[in-house]
Amino acid sequence: MRQTAAWTLVLALGVALGWALAPRAPTTAPAQRTMPLAEVAPSQAQMARMSEPRQELARLLEAFAFAEAAQYLQTTRRRLDRAEGAELRALFTAQALALQQRGETLRAVALLKAYLSVEHDDIDALALLAQCRVQLGDHAGALEALYAARGFAAQVEQQALFTQRIRALVPQYRARLESRADHEALAAMFADLITLEPDYAPYRIGLAQAQLALGDVAAAEATLQSAGQTSALDAQLASLRAQLDGGSGGESVGASVALQPAGEHFLVEAVLNGRRKLTLLLDTGASLTLISAAALRDAGLWPQYDSERMRLQTANGPIDVALLQVETLSLGTQTVADLQVGAWELDTPHGFDGLLGVDFLNRFDYVVDRRSAQLRFMAKTP
Repeated sequence: MRQTAAWTLVLALGVALGWALAPRAPTTAPAQRTMPLAEVAPSQAQMARMSEPRQELARLLEAFAFAEAAQYLQTTRRRLDRAEGAELRALFTAQALALQQRGETLRAVALLKAYLSVEHDDIDALALLAQCRVQLGDHAGALEALYAARGFAAQVEQQALFTQRIRALVPQYRARLESRADHEALAAMFADLITLEPDYAPYRIGLAQAQLALGDVAAAEATLQSAGQTSALDAQLASLRAQLDGGSGGESVGASVALQPAGEHFLVEAVLNGRRKLTLLLDTGASLTLISAAALRDAGLWPQYDSERMRLQTANGPIDVALLQVETLSLGTQTVADLQVGAWELDTPHGFDGLLGVDFLNRFDYVVDRRSAQLRFMAKTP
């Protein structure tokens, strides 16, 4: 009866972990590492020997003593047969799944990491770990787990299903990094993926695109040459090189502004209404440019008692700002006229006068070149 219960639990987990496998996978597919059910019932001696390890392991897992539980599994399985060992292993994935479903995803990850330290080739556990990491926003960790699962999968169908999941996850990770204009992280992501899958040409094209966004044309050309088939990106390569070299003839083509590193962020010098110099924190996640009340006062623009107000969400909670229109805001030779900004009435951190948001930046095509600390502007494409 215990063997039958163990197999029921394994099959139930296989269904629950269907996230990592395509819906077309047969629900009765055999687990990779478990043994077929014995044709005879377990002996009394086997059942007595099985009950104590199971109870002890369950106690450790319920106490969240995950490292101790993994160590206990490693030492105990040596005196159990393979079917009994499978029953103990199933306790780990069952507990991790229960934690995930209760919203305790961090604990589920901790449990799975401890378990995989001794059972590194359990593809069901790796698939569940990938799912948990996606929920936590750790796409890199999820991809690492999926590639590991694919490497341990013995059946061609399983390998194909893990590949399908990887292909679906990479664009999600890429979109997340692109939304932050973090081209350095994009380049690092594709470089890691090329290491894992060197013959997959789209990863090399993605790396070249990130290198182009960073202004490193030579590196992009080398990457594209290694990809073999590069015709799909030749036009983009030529277009961006022309933009960076000032070849398209527009006023703002090739213009750049120096950035000053400030921790993980950058500061940039700006000029308000052609007179007041500002130091702004570059924030590609801010929808509205904010200027401190002190700087606006120096420029003769504050206070304005009849200003419309807007509530903004910030990392420190919501703030109310007054809206006003400035004649011009300039970064180097790049100028935006009649820009609506927010008055930052609270004390600003030392060293800058506000935030430069995408309401200014999106008037141009631009690249934040973190490697050379430059904000590069290009002609706005139609």
